[in-house]
Amino acid sequence: MVKRALALGALLVCLTPAAASAGPVSPPGAAAVAGRYWTAERMAAARPLDAAPAGPVRGAPAGTPVGKLFAGVPTVGTFFAKTSLGDTWCSGSVLDSPGRDLALTAGHCALGLEKGSYPIFVPKYQYGAATQPYGMFTVQKVFRDPRFLGNSETALSNLDFALLRLAPGGPTSDRPVQDVVGAGLKLTPTPGFRNTVTVVGYPSRDSDNPRHQAITCTVPTVKFSSFHQLKMLCGGYATGVSGGPWITGLDPVTGAGTVVGVVGGYNGGGDDAGSDWVSYSPMFDEQITALYDDAVNDRRPQRDPYLPPTGGAGNVFTGAAGRWAGARLMAAGPFSSAGRSDLLVVWADGGISLHVGDGAGGFRAEKRLLAANSRWASAVTVTAGDFDGGAQYDLLVRWASGGVSTFTDTSAAGLGKETVLAKAGDKSWVHADQVVAGNFGTKNNVTDLMVRWDDGRLTLYTKVGGGKFGTATALAAKGSVWKKATLLSAGQYSGSNRWDLLARWVDGEVDNYANTGPGGLGAEARIADANKVWAATPVMATGAFTANGRVDDLVAVRAGGETVLYSDSRRDQLGPVATLVAADR
Repeated sequence: MVKRALALGALLVCLTPAAASAGPVSPPGAAAVAGRYWTAERMAAARPLDAAPAGPVRGAPAGTPVGKLFAGVPTVGTFFAKTSLGDTWCSGSVLDSPGRDLALTAGHCALGLEKGSYPIFVPKYQYGAATQPYGMFTVQKVFRDPRFLGNSETALSNLDFALLRLAPGGPTSDRPVQDVVGAGLKLTPTPGFRNTVTVVGYPSRDSDNPRHQAITCTVPTVKFSSFHQLKMLCGGYATGVSGGPWITGLDPVTGAGTVVGVVGGYNGGGDDAGSDWVSYSPMFDEQITALYDDAVNDRRPQRDPYLPPTGGAGNVFTGAAGRWAGARLMAAGPFSSAGRSDLLVVWADGGISLHVGDGAGGFRAEKRLLAANSRWASAVTVTAGDFDGGAQYDLLVRWASGGVSTFTDTSAAGLGKETVLAKAGDKSWVHADQVVAGNFGTKNNVTDLMVRWDDGRLTLYTKVGGGKFGTATALAAKGSVWKKATLLSAGQYSGSNRWDLLARWVDGEVDNYANTGPGGLGAEARIADANKVWAATPVMATGAFTANGRVDDLVAVRAGGETVLYSDSRRDQLGPVATLVAADR
């Protein structure tokens, strides 16, 4: 499980889209051919696909748990393929899916299955058995993130997972795998770095495991500090366990449960020393859920260049997730340098920080603009625009009192001069729940405000400036569905000068309204269906944080303080995700 690159070849790191993988692996009639090839003797003599030349290092530190060999569970088994290394195997598992025909393994295992011959999956593999308990299933298609090219010690190892479509098989050769084994693991995003999982796989057949039995161990996970990955400590996880699932709530009889990880990632899933008690897994996030969606819909995966989960070229945000859980409001704009955005954060205690962007998806430094104070603790919503006609952005805030102010030319040096647009006690603006600036009606300048009122009204104010709100246009009436839009942002997601309005609804649904203006809301494009992750996302802002110079990079702070960046987002989908502040739970 370590130095897998020695077995699979060196990784060619490339930050341009690679050839997608979702083509057929086995031609028609392959099942019969594979069935004749994979005799009990050939499977017994196979070697781990990820075998390290020197073998695993045994002898875990005192107190480290050791996995137990057992007969296995129906949902976990072995993939076999004839490769350039000879007859090889990796571990894998059956997934719950609408077609009941999907399986999961590590990305580097999938590469071997793609390039090899006679690729099959054997649920609950039994060494030396003439007839396997659930038969065998030929691999029809591999769905792999095209940016993953092989084992590495880089951030691309965060993509070391793959899904596979299996042809009908089993004892009768005409039923999908999930029906034959009776269950499938539910693929779900990893809840956080701290979990309790049962890790099942098929380690090397050697003096410690002469009958090539499966291994199981139930242990806590922690964050693997170098990458966006999990780490678990349990002895006995030698080569061959790659692709084995990390399961919560495993039923030891049926094999049902929820899969939140897979042995893989850095070095293919193990440390540099080759220790058999150290295993890694990529975090299951938007990357694997997108791949699952591709597999379910039989769609060839297409991906933009990968942004590693440390942000861009510059330093990432300072502070752990616990601190970022206190980020209450955000606004983005060119506060320090024209052409690229910085992120301004208003904390729960009223303090304000400016995080200077580097133009490459990262952030160079944090500037503290205000210490904790009661006035800014009463800010209800903030946004940023060019309300005075200069290149530097101004900050606009609606206070709990109903007052509205702008702070001209906000920068790392301070908030700038305050101009009052609505006085405290204003009976109208006290009902403005969200205010977001954009270019909704003017040619080039961000001088327009979209306001969502607490009664469901949606109003666009164009050409805001000079201490006035400009021209008001009603886009939605009192009592409209917009009462349920609990978070707004705006940007150039469609690539044009006129901006789009992005809305997160109370149930977590996210929609984009392209080219919104005085004439009305633009055509609706669904970004995300209702979901718990977005429903629990309290803060977001859009800026020009990457090299394309467009305001299409969305920063979102999740519940618990995890902070992510979706770069180069589009009209109907968010861009590649990078983790700026990792979850600490």
